[in-house]
Amino acid sequence: MRGAAWWSRDGRPLRADPADHDRLPGDTWARAQVPAGVRLEFVARGVSAVEIAYAASPPSNADAYRTTAPVFTLVTAEGTAHDTPAAPGAHTARVELPSPNG
Repeated sequence: MRGAAWWSRDGRPLRADPADHDRLPGDTWARAQVPAGVRLEFVARGVSAVEIAYAASPPSNADAYRTTAPVFTLVTAEGTAHDTPAAPGAHTARVELPSPNG
């Protein structure tokens, strides 16, 4: 993930400042270490899809959200268009774009 504000000692992106570790409740700190909610904005004219190369680690057995299916969600000015499934490992997700004519 690029553009993360903070990084863990082992190079993972974090959603909270590591300096807050002692101040935050344990469950809050644990959730802050999950790299989720990456926003990608683009303007696409004359294309029907975008391809996103990514690498994702599988969730640990202790992760409360381990059964949640990760997805790339396409959101347009009109709302959510659709979800494209993601999977652990190195993959390329093809996100189909809606037709400009509806």
